[in-house]
Amino acid sequence: MGIPESTSKNNNNKNKNKNDNKIVNTKNVQMAQFHEEKKPKEYIYSETNSNDPKFIKEKHNKIEKEKHNKIQKEKDNKIQKEKEKEKEKEIEIEKEKEKEKEIEKEIEIQIKKQKEIEIEIQKQKDKLIEEQKLTSVIQSYLKMIQQIKYFKNQKTNAQKIQKRFRGFKTRRKYNFQKLKVKKAVAEELLKTEETYVRFLGYLQDDFEISLEKEKILTKEEHRLLFFGLDVILKYNTVLLETFRQKLAKWNAYSTIGDSFHQIGDFLSAYSDYIKHFNIDKVKKLIKSNQPFDQFLENKKQDPKYNNLSLESMLIMPVQRLPRYLLLLSELLKNTPQEHPDYSMLKASLATLEKRTNDVNSFKEKSDGLEALHRLNEAISPESLEKFHFELISPSRQFAESFDLCLFNKTQKPCSLFLCSDVLLVCFPKKSLFTKKVHYDLVNVIPLLELKIENSSNQELPDFSIQIKFQKTLFIFVAVNLEQKEKIIQNIRKYQHYESKTIRAKKETLQKKHARVLQQIHKNKTKY
Repeated sequence: MGIPESTSKNNNNKNKNKNDNKIVNTKNVQMAQFHEEKKPKEYIYSETNSNDPKFIKEKHNKIEKEKHNKIQKEKDNKIQKEKEKEKEKEIEIEKEKEKEKEIEKEIEIQIKKQKEIEIEIQKQKDKLIEEQKLTSVIQSYLKMIQQIKYFKNQKTNAQKIQKRFRGFKTRRKYNFQKLKVKKAVAEELLKTEETYVRFLGYLQDDFEISLEKEKILTKEEHRLLFFGLDVILKYNTVLLETFRQKLAKWNAYSTIGDSFHQIGDFLSAYSDYIKHFNIDKVKKLIKSNQPFDQFLENKKQDPKYNNLSLESMLIMPVQRLPRYLLLLSELLKNTPQEHPDYSMLKASLATLEKRTNDVNSFKEKSDGLEALHRLNEAISPESLEKFHFELISPSRQFAESFDLCLFNKTQKPCSLFLCSDVLLVCFPKKSLFTKKVHYDLVNVIPLLELKIENSSNQELPDFSIQIKFQKTLFIFVAVNLEQKEKIIQNIRKYQHYESKTIRAKKETLQKKHARVLQQIHKNKTKY
């Protein structure tokens, strides 16, 4: 029996499919082998031994080690960075120190240069002074030679030549006499300066320093007594040394005015001391502080102080400036005009006079303000409120007080307090408990509104002063003629000052107003 064609075809197809499947399976097996070869050994090992506890433990240890190593590395890196930062900081500090050293060296160099420049300037000044001396001598001789030459060939004018020559000789003698007196004044200046500096040293060493150690005084009391004394001592020791050098090499052409001119700044130290010094406060302090008084009593026994009290030693700087003025004026008086020292003495005397005047005016103002404050405390506040009057004012100064009588049928004791702009009329009243005198304000009279009237009324008592204010007339009776004249003179004096100040204020206001108008006009023209 033959096999049908359809069945044969099916058998062939089946065989083909089987072969194809075999090929695919072989390919898959090859691919799997290839991938397994490509995989890392650990991975293979992990797949094979994934359930092994030893393997898991080892793997865990490895991970922990890696973490630990990472942390350790980070810590090491941080420490390394911090060390590097510290090193950088140290380097910067060293650099800054080197810079500071360089700056200090530069400063030292500059100081040396400045000293050299100062030395050179001093040398040039000395040269100039010597040249001036020589030129003055040469000029005087040249004048004489010219005069001799002029009259040499003229026999008729021989008498004139002789007269002129005699006059020159007498002038020269007179100048030499003057210079002798000048030397004596300079020696006196040196002696007084030596004693003055010695006593300043006693004040600093024996009083100021020892009082600080014993702590008898407070800081404010210590400041009241010795404020600015150390600065004055330093300046005057320098001044004393210059005087000694000058007088050691003294001759007819020596100068001393330049020593005052060089140390002109010491006057500011004196002004500060004088402004703070108050002899009344010093006396009160000695009376109130018993240990301080005992300390001063012990010091008085020492013979080196020449029986001088602390007050008389502390007032020495106040008295020294007028002393310098007297000695400088004497030196200037006995110095010829052609002498090189004349101009320097004149300049130093002018500066001294200006400073002393400034110091005295400031002292007067401060004393006046203190007196105003004391008066304000003494006058009852009720009477001040009655007149709506404030006594303390920055422009007001206390001038003087007078005890006299107010005449109104009977004489009643009263006090006049003269200020720079007002006259206060007060009645005194003594308190039962204290010795202090208090006052009731009777009237406030502006100086520019009062008039001093002169009347020949015989019914009025002697030494009477009539002052008219608005419609009221005040009749005051002075103690004597001297007091009457003094009161009238002072009132008129301060009236003049007040009118002057008001005029000056008006002028300044007018000037300011004019400037403002000019500025407005300029701005208008611009726009």
